[in-house]
Amino acid sequence: MIEYKISDVRSLIIIEEVYSNFLSFVQEGNSNERGGILLGKMTIDSRYVYITDFSTPTIADSSGRFFFIRKKNPAQRYIDKLWRESKGEINYLGEWHTHPATNLTPSTEDENMISESLRLNDCPYNELYLVILGIDGSFYVGHMSKYGLVKLERRS
Repeated sequence: MIEYKISDVRSLIIIEEVYSNFLSFVQEGNSNERGGILLGKMTIDSRYVYITDFSTPTIADSSGRFFFIRKKNPAQRYIDKLWRESKGEINYLGEWHTHPATNLTPSTEDENMISESLRLNDCPYNELYLVILGIDGSFYVGHMSKYGLVKLERRS
């Protein structure tokens, strides 16, 4: 498992299988950006947030070398499916996509998208996460709350 520090007492954990599977989406050559949604759960004491799954790009999504636009309906069907199968334990936690870069920084569009997702969606935890995957396999992991988007540091 890969752990990121949300605060001194809270952590985001990306399970190893998800982390490894993300790497199969690294942009190579002149390929288009790809992305999807993050799904997972939070412990009852809110101390740990687990990313346990993610959606893959669908044919309904739009993408180019420097953009990815996820369509809502296929994503919502996937959220509903995992929520039902987990008896309400697994829920929407945020968004992920690739960037054709190594120095990963969310674009203004990325910040606006995750902020709008938090504002418009019925987010059960009042926070969302943004994962960006670089061409070298590096990750940007951000935490969006009412206070804005903050980059999370990986715990050793």
